[in-house]
Order: sequence, then structure tokens, then C-alpha cells
Amino acid sequence: MIPFVRSKPAKPRPERGNRRVLGDGLDVIRCGATLTRLVISTSGAEPRLSWVRMIAGAGTSEPDGAPLRIGFVGDSGDVVVWRDGEPVVLATIEEDTPFRALETAYGIAALGSDPVLVGFDGAVRPLNGDVAFNGAVSEDGTYLLGTESHSYRNSNRPSTSRAHLTNLADGSRQTMPWEEGDYLSPIAVLAGVAYLNARPGGVRWEPGARPELLDYRVLQVDVLTGTILAEDGGPGVLVVSPDRTRHRVTYGPWPRLVPGAQRLYNARRDGTAIMFVDLPAAATAQVRQLPEGCRLDIVTPGWPVWEDAEHLLIADGHGHVTRLAIESGRLDPVPLIEQAGQRPVLIEPLLRRRTWPGPLSR
Repeated sequence: MIPFVRSKPAKPRPERGNRRVLGDGLDVIRCGATLTRLVISTSGAEPRLSWVRMIAGAGTSEPDGAPLRIGFVGDSGDVVVWRDGEPVVLATIEEDTPFRALETAYGIAALGSDPVLVGFDGAVRPLNGDVAFNGAVSEDGTYLLGTESHSYRNSNRPSTSRAHLTNLADGSRQTMPWEEGDYLSPIAVLAGVAYLNARPGGVRWEPGARPELLDYRVLQVDVLTGTILAEDGGPGVLVVSPDRTRHRVTYGPWPRLVPGAQRLYNARRDGTAIMFVDLPAAATAQVRQLPEGCRLDIVTPGWPVWEDAEHLLIADGHGHVTRLAIESGRLDPVPLIEQAGQRPVLIEPLLRRRTWPGPLSR
């Protein structure tokens, strides 16, 4: 067995700012039955990082998978993105680690108890009053849908909830007309239409107009097609096409749409595999086994993140991330750096959308 080795003591954390994560040593990091080595070459004009996966006892090495398309927020609050194949720390979030991190056209929206927008230039802008623990970014990354909720304990004053659509370019926002005592949950913004859930059911809101109550709760809106996944109290789920055609599908607990809305997926009950079925039939499931020791939950923080329409990123909660190619079932380890920690929050990329086939579903 190859022991854990660190050739040099860890250096202090780099200063804040738009900085490169570089150093001069060699780290070998234990990762189950494999070791991941970070090699820093100084032979060129600038130092460069390369990653190799050392197989214990094999005497050979092979490259890790490609780096993250966007990046992550690490345990210590570092917001890390990849540029030209190298990790760059945009800024450090001083407050609690965010619940979610979303790519926008103007930076990374880190959503949590103290939500902020981390610009690509490293500037950090508070988003208080615009969004709390959850939110949704428009398909072009320019608008952020969020809710502002307040509870008043030991008081007769009712709780309040308001939905805001914020223009991330200038911070201006529009507020949806709503009875403040009813809790709202943001789901999606697509083609200028906001989708939320309230106690009665789903809500469809075009800014400047009154919100429209739907006869189902919106679970998900596919950003590539406008297809809606919903529930109405009947068996299974509804798949609502952009032309408003509805298909009822009964398939396991907590199904979700694969980008492109041609398939559903969910986790096996023990969390050791992901299962995919084609729509609309949802008949035979295609099973993709996860790496040993990985347990998946698609409805809580740490859920998988779609890097694009063909690749799913899965964090195991122990500092490792795996990329699943859903067509081939190939699993590749994703190279990370020390700033990731044990439970990095993966940044959810903007997915490229296709041409809209028609008006969005109501």
C-alpha cells in the first residue's frame, strides 16, 4: 500500500482576490484505492498544474478526468473556477458555506443565509432581500428569481413571503403581487416567465401582469425545451410539453427530468446507482452504477449537478467528485484542489437552450 505523502508543509491560504492557486511542491492525496497526484511544472514561462491518478500497487499512472467546467465553493468559502485549465479563486465568502451556487452572466450566485453574487472580477455583492436559500437563474443568466420570507416568532404578526425577479446587471428588481402570508418557492425563469410554488399549487408569473395559479405543483422546468415536470395529487408525475400536452408517468420516487426532457432519472433507494427511463413510456430502466462508497440523494444539498446535457457531476461528501457520461456509463474522477475540502458545493452551470418550439406551458 502506498502511504499518504506530503512532500512539503501546506502553505498558508493565498490572499483574497482573483488569484491563481499555485505552489511549488508535490502532494499525493489518499482517495480510496487510488492516489491523486498534483504535479506543478515550472519548466515553462508560467507554472502549470497537471493531475495524474496513481493506482496503488500498479506502478503506472493515468490522467484524471477533465477539470470542472465551472468550479465549486469550498468548505472554507473559496469560490474557485477553472480558466485555461487552471483553478482560480475569485473570492472568499466570509459567512456560512452556501446552500447552492449558480452560474450567472455576471458571476456566481452563492445562495444561503447570506446570499452574495461573486463577480468574475472577484467583487462580492450582497443579494439580501433578493434571494435566500433557494433561487433560479434565467436561461441567459441575466435574471435571478428568489423569495424573501420573514417569520415572526412570539408575535401575532403573520409570516410574509414575496417573490422578486432581480436584474443582475444593475440590481433593479420587480416584485410579484401576492398575499404575503402564503409561502413561495422559486422554481425557474424561462423566456421571461417565472415559475414558483405556493400552498395552493404552482404559480406562473409574467412580470407586469397578475400571477396565474396552475392546477399542478411545478417540480422542475427543463431549460432546453420548456417542458415541465409537475404533480397534481394523482399517481406518478405529469410531464407537460410546451404545447400543453400532458403525459402522466408513474416511475419511482422523486423522478427528475434529464436536460432535453427525453428521459427521467432518479436514485436507487440505497443511493448506489442512478436509473434512467425514456419518455413517454418510462418502461425499462437503464441503471448506471456509482463508484463504491458513493451514496446519492437527488433532493437534498449535495445533489448531482448537470454539467451539460450529457454529463452529471456527483459529489460523495468526502471530497471526491465523479463525472458520469449518461450514454456510455463511463465514470471519471474529477480533479479537485485542497480548497474544495470534504463537501464542496458544485457550481451549477448555465445549460445551452435550444430554439423554443412554441409558447411555454401553462
